[in-house]
Amino acid sequence: MNPRLTTGAEPDQYATISIRQSATFSGSSEEKEIEIRSLNVAKGGSFSDVNLPVGSYTAVISTYGKITRVEPFNILKDQTTPLGSVGW
Repeated sequence: MNPRLTTGAEPDQYATISIRQSATFSGSSEEKEIEIRSLNVAKGGSFSDVNLPVGSYTAVISTYGKITRVEPFNILKDQTTPLGSVGW
C-alpha cells in the first residue's frame, strides 16, 4: 500500500488511516468491523509495508475539519495494493 496525503491540507495537518476488516466471532452470527491497523500520515507523507493477509478491507481516512473518506480495497496474493492519493 502506498497512499499519500496531498493537496488541500494545512502544512502541519495529518490524516489518520484506520484499516478495518469485517469478522464474525465465536457465538455470534453478526459481522463486526474491527480495526486491524491505524496510522497517522503527515501532509505529503506516505506509508508502505503494512503486510496485511489476503482479504477484503476498508480504509477509513479522517482529518480535522474534513469529511471522512471510506475506501474499500482487496489484498491479493503476491501483489502490491496501491491505495492512491488522498486529497481534500
